Amino acid sequence: MRMVGGPKRRLLIGCDNERVTPHTIIRAHSDATQARITALGEDRIPIAHDRAALNDTTHHAAEGTGAMGASGLRGFFVHSAQAIAIHGVPLGLFAPQGMFRPIPDPAPTEDEEAPTRHATRRPPPNERESRRWMDVLTARTRTLPLHERAISMANREADVYDFLAMGINQKLDLLIRAVHDRRLDQAGNPQLRETVEATAPLGSVTVDIPRSAARASYRATFELRACRVMLCPP
Repeated sequence: MRMVGGPKRRLLIGCDNERVTPHTIIRAHSDATQARITALGEDRIPIAHDRAALNDTTHHAAEGTGAMGASGLRGFFVHSAQAIAIHGVPLGLFAPQGMFRPIPDPAPTEDEEAPTRHATRRPPPNERESRRWMDVLTARTRTLPLHERAISMANREADVYDFLAMGINQKLDLLIRAVHDRRLDQAGNPQLRETVEATAPLGSVTVDIPRSAARASYRATFELRACRVMLCPP
């Protein structure tokens, strides 16, 4: 192992043993997760999908990091799927996927030409960051015990048509926070939000939202509405 830092703070930045690979470590986690799910004996398993950002900017000896959101930050992202028991106990991870963003080239000087529109066009689907959501969903589907039925949950970053289509084609249960007000494939081509809002509430719950640094505390009422729709493909 190669370590850097003082005696009170150390950072593991690499492993010189070629027999120790990320796949080996991840497989151990997946096997343990499957064993916990099997021992639990439940037929419905919530699976929470999300992405974590690991910031290595201050670890100057770290190698191979990529760009992060703000200018000058360095690190990488990990897409993961975590199994959770119905009563809320975490059961473990499925097939985390690492992702590194390329460090952008410095801005052109006055003597250099700016990149053309053709050079900066959107990458093909298989090279987009959203592909990681499909990769994790596929890996989770392959490793979950056959008698279990998963409910894959994700935030609005997973509101990608390809991700939704993959879940439907594989007959998986998805619970995704919508960010796009998609057009529906039905008479008049209405929008998703207006169609759901036009249905009668099935129930409601009122919760107290605590105060934060940006706002005062308040009470919010959440309503549950449901209807069947057909989304138009992009």
